[in-house]
Amino acid sequence: MLVLSLSHECLSTNVFTGGFSQAVAKVLYEDTQMVTLTAPYIAGFLAFRETPFVLDALQRLERDKPALLPQVVFVDGNGLLHYREFGLACHLGVKSGLPCVGVAKNLLQVQGIYKSEEHQSQIAALQKGGDSFPLIATSGKVLGKALRSSDKSRKPVYVSVGHKISLDTAVRLTHACCRFRVPEPIRQADCRSREFLRSHFPAAQTGHPEQGLQLAPGSFSRDAERTTTDESFKDTLGRLCLPVGLGTPRDPPGRARRSGWGEGSLGFPA
Repeated sequence: MLVLSLSHECLSTNVFTGGFSQAVAKVLYEDTQMVTLTAPYIAGFLAFRETPFVLDALQRLERDKPALLPQVVFVDGNGLLHYREFGLACHLGVKSGLPCVGVAKNLLQVQGIYKSEEHQSQIAALQKGGDSFPLIATSGKVLGKALRSSDKSRKPVYVSVGHKISLDTAVRLTHACCRFRVPEPIRQADCRSREFLRSHFPAAQTGHPEQGLQLAPGSFSRDAERTTTDESFKDTLGRLCLPVGLGTPRDPPGRARRSGWGEGSLGFPA
């Protein structure tokens, strides 16, 4: 299970074993770097801000540990559940050639999907972890599902297709990776990136992964409203998680090739 976390301009990459069994998960690989953001935050265009750094991290992983290349990508963000039906999970999937799943902690209200009384009543009807209901646009198209990911949490996460995966499979994989509300790969990425920031920037105040980041005054969280600018922490970016241990890891390719998913390469230029 590989986890990338991009927050506060800090990119953390972690690889876990365990797959569906979180009890035996352990870290095999970790790569944490500070990055310089070059694109402004614009709602609906987050992929142009985040994807280049994630692709760089994937290239490093393919170069250094090809046996740990991911089989599916969990993105802390949306896929089809997006203004243009092409969110971060779609963008990353197309660029990398990897299957991607979008998992958002908050509902993006688009195409007639709102936090209405009906929506709240549907949430209340979710009885146990694994229960879900479809998010249907005014066109009748299903853009994703609201999933009660754990018996311990009544607040759902919002799962949508990113790339090369069905919605039902995306929901099943998300639920299988949850010990708490947030899928464990995303939660671990949160914890590890926060710990890195605490160690290197002790002035920053971070919260629990279930609560969203609590930052020093003058910072910004994607799950909260903008405040004033702090040059050390300009923005809080999403946490992107790429589980590998969902099956037998792929054989390491001899080298990076311009190939697709079926050939076991990320499709990057050699």
